[in-house]
Amino acid sequence: MDRRPRKSTGSMTRLQGFLLQAVARKGSIPMSDVVQLLEVGSTTVSQFVSALEKRGLVERCLDPQDRRRHLVQITDKGQQIAEKVQESRRLQLAGILEHLTPEERSQLVALAQRVAAVVAAKPEILRRTFEDE
Repeated sequence: MDRRPRKSTGSMTRLQGFLLQAVARKGSIPMSDVVQLLEVGSTTVSQFVSALEKRGLVERCLDPQDRRRHLVQITDKGQQIAEKVQESRRLQLAGILEHLTPEERSQLVALAQRVAAVVAAKPEILRRTFEDE
């Protein structure tokens, strides 16, 4: 069995990608908001941010309005990667949609709009709830 260290492939986890996209949309986001957004602990968020920071995609900084609060801020390189990921996802979706009839696409849009309206009216519906086992 080969026990040599593996080279990093540069890939990121889905949650890291989600975090990068969220920061890219806003430019910067408080660490506390990231904890709520990803629904994971602050230690996990710190690890995700550190991994993205090492790749030069985000950076941590103090909030100029509240120096007690830390922000995660997108870098130019991070913005470029986020845009590439977004374009890739758009192309994947376009590839799927081309297999639908115009009527099916219209139905899909109508359903997506209905789901978006429900979520907008009741955002708490997306919060995870688990019973203690």
